[in-house]
Amino acid sequence: MKSIEQERRPPFLDLVRGVLDHQLLDSDLIECGKVDDVELELVNGELRAVALLSGPGPASVHLPDWAGALMRALFGRRSTRVPWREVSVIESRIKLRSTAEALGLGEADRAASQWIARFPGAE
Repeated sequence: MKSIEQERRPPFLDLVRGVLDHQLLDSDLIECGKVDDVELELVNGELRAVALLSGPGPASVHLPDWAGALMRALFGRRSTRVPWREVSVIESRIKLRSTAEALGLGEADRAASQWIARFPGAE
C-alpha cells in the first residue's frame, strides 16, 4: 500500500540509472551515440530534464582529469544537445523522434564510414 506522500508524488525517473550512459537510437533505429550528460533546469522549484548531451565534450567531464584532458586533445570538445522533447521511449536504449542527421548526432561515425568506404573491399 502506498503512503499519501507517495500517491501525491509526480512520476519520477532516475536519470542516472534510466538515461545516463544509455545508447541513443534515432527514428530509423540506428545507433547514434550515447547519453553523456543531462541538462537540467529549475522550474517552479522542481528540477526538470530539458536536454540530453552527447559527445566527447560532456563525456570527458566524467573522467579523471588526466583522462579527460587526453580525450579532449584526441577528440575535441564537441557536444550535441538533443532537446528532451525529442525523446520518444526510454528503455535499455533511448529512442529519439528524429533522425541522427537531423539532430546532429553520429557525424563522426558517418565521416569515418565515408573514409573507410574509400578502401578497396570495404563495401
